[in-house]
Amino acid sequence: MDARRAAALFSLLAALRLSGAETPPPALRVTLLGTGNPRPSMARFGPSILVEAGTSPPTRILVDAGRGATQRLFAFDVETRRDRDERLPGGGAVLGAKDVAPNSSFEVSGVKITAFAVDHGPVKPAYGYRIDYAGKSVVLSGDTRYSQNLVAHAKGCDVLVHEVVVPSVEMMRSAVADARKIRRIIEHHTTPEDAGRVFAEVKPRLAVYSHIVPSPATEEDLVAPTRKTYAGPLAVGYDLMSISIGEGITVEKREAAVE
Repeated sequence: MDARRAAALFSLLAALRLSGAETPPPALRVTLLGTGNPRPSMARFGPSILVEAGTSPPTRILVDAGRGATQRLFAFDVETRRDRDERLPGGGAVLGAKDVAPNSSFEVSGVKITAFAVDHGPVKPAYGYRIDYAGKSVVLSGDTRYSQNLVAHAKGCDVLVHEVVVPSVEMMRSAVADARKIRRIIEHHTTPEDAGRVFAEVKPRLAVYSHIVPSPATEEDLVAPTRKTYAGPLAVGYDLMSISIGEGITVEKREAAVE
């Protein structure tokens, strides 16, 4: 590149910066509202994931509503509407429920949601979910052990959020005294080594752990065994981790809005 072309390119880049050119907003934003399991833990709330697609306003999809989900999502809003502005009754909203069939898809405001069966041992039905929007995608494993059906549905996704159990830590930390019952719990979930197999087959742009069993399991407990079978991008989820999926993928902690 000669000096004149280099100077012209520099001027163009400077003009773009001065004009306030910004990176396009992410197509999808995934917030881990709770990364733990049903056992109470102050460090990790029960499993719950919020997916937001698009902007102005985004389409919001909540997958799982584990302990603490309402606190993470609605505490400020409920207080404002009940006690300050509208003074509405605090009984809450009425929810409309609709069962989904495995391997079925539906669309909401251009967002495609696919439910697929996973293998949670004797617990049936058990589903994972794939959410596609504007050429980007996130897959949520749900409760499962290694599942080839999950691998098939997750191929080509940008982010794969997968549950995990650390057998050695579960055996030490479980409140269940009967070792046979603990083994049954472990057998219904995915070890880091098996999750690594899933990640290696799917090849997501980012693999993320959530629904971590038991909650006290550390990053060291999870990452080292995963690396036996998977060498790609990996993040250990924490409550309020926010993952933005666009041209790139960014990870940050989501702060609660304050007005």
